[in-house]
Amino acid sequence: ALANTGNLVLLEEHIADDTISEVVVDNTQVTDTYETYLVIFTGVQMSSDNVDLWLNVSSDNGSNYKTSFDRCVPFSLSSDSNNGNVTKKTGTQSVINLTGNSSTLGNSGREAVSGQIYLYGLRDSGVDKHFWKHSVYKNTSNNSIFNFGMNQLNSADVINNFKVYSSSASATFSKGKISIYGIK
Repeated sequence: ALANTGNLVLLEEHIADDTISEVVVDNTQVTDTYETYLVIFTGVQMSSDNVDLWLNVSSDNGSNYKTSFDRCVPFSLSSDSNNGNVTKKTGTQSVINLTGNSSTLGNSGREAVSGQIYLYGLRDSGVDKHFWKHSVYKNTSNNSIFNFGMNQLNSADVINNFKVYSSSASATFSKGKISIYGIK
């Protein structure tokens, strides 16, 4: 049984086993009960090489997902041959990329991603939605990557669904754990 104490409440936990291709949190969990949501992904490895880990939101319980996030400012710091190359991307994005924009995930050896993303204001029609993320992983070139940044959705929509998934429709989560929390 899941023990929930205080204001951080574990809503769902998914252990990867090659059968999960996405984690969907629907309108039974995304409610007015929580002001903020937290997704923690630990040691997640994909079944396919050269993919990204994405997050997207919906205001109609998953029938349609948003196609544009505004004011995206992700940074990636890499342990490549330049010994600390920082990549900054700005502008709009069609999804929230949890692994950044400078590299993709691998699927061999210990190439896995860990990190978290906070989702703020999903249920409030009077504010824009904000997303703060960071992750660490080893890319397909065997470089260590630290990704961090923010995304913003300029929308009065009330969000009632979000999902974590791969940039490749055929990829599954082969290892790791994804935990979803509500914060009161």
